[in-house]
Amino acid sequence: MRIAIASSLILLLIGLAQPASADLFAFEVQGQAGFSQVGNLKLPGAADESGKLGGFAFGARGRVQVLFLTAMLDYQHFLDGADLVYGGLGVQFSTDLLPVVRPYVCGSLGLMLLAADAKAFSPDAPEKMTTEAGGYARAGGGLEIPFAGDFLAFGVSANVGVHYLTGQVGYDFDVMGYLGLRI
Repeated sequence: MRIAIASSLILLLIGLAQPASADLFAFEVQGQAGFSQVGNLKLPGAADESGKLGGFAFGARGRVQVLFLTAMLDYQHFLDGADLVYGGLGVQFSTDLLPVVRPYVCGSLGLMLLAADAKAFSPDAPEKMTTEAGGYARAGGGLEIPFAGDFLAFGVSANVGVHYLTGQVGYDFDVMGYLGLRI
C-alpha cells in the first residue's frame, strides 16, 4: 500500500513539474553580501602551519551564459582585509517549478586568486599574503525571486568547493544574499 501511494505521489509530481530550463543567452551582474570561508591555507611566513579565512564578505558576481555553459567571475572582499576572486567555466540550470521562487543549481571549474593581510587569518599569520593563484572546483545552488519583468532578482545562494592554493588542497564555502540585474 505504501509503495502504491509513494509511486502515485511521485508520478503526480513528475506530471506537474515543468522541465528545467536554460536560457539561450543570459548576462547577469549582481551585488552580494554574506558569510564566506576558505580553509586549509598555508600561512605566509610560517613553516608548516595552516590556517583559514572566514567572516563577513561582500562583493560582486558577473556571469555570461550561452545555453547551459556559463563563464563567471566572482569577487569577495572580507572585512578583515582579504580579497578573493573566482573565475571559471561551468554550468547552471534553473527551474520554474515553484510559482514565484526560482531554484537553481550550478557548478564550475577555474582559477582562484587570494591576497590577505596577516590579521585576516585564523590563527594570525606572521606576514601578509601576496596574491596567490590556484585552481578550484565548486558546486552550489540557490533560490531567487525575479521581479521587474525578470530584469532584476534577489535571492540567496550557497556554494561549497575544493581548491588547490598555497601548495595545499583545501575547502571553501559561502552563503550569500544578492541583488542582481539580468539581461
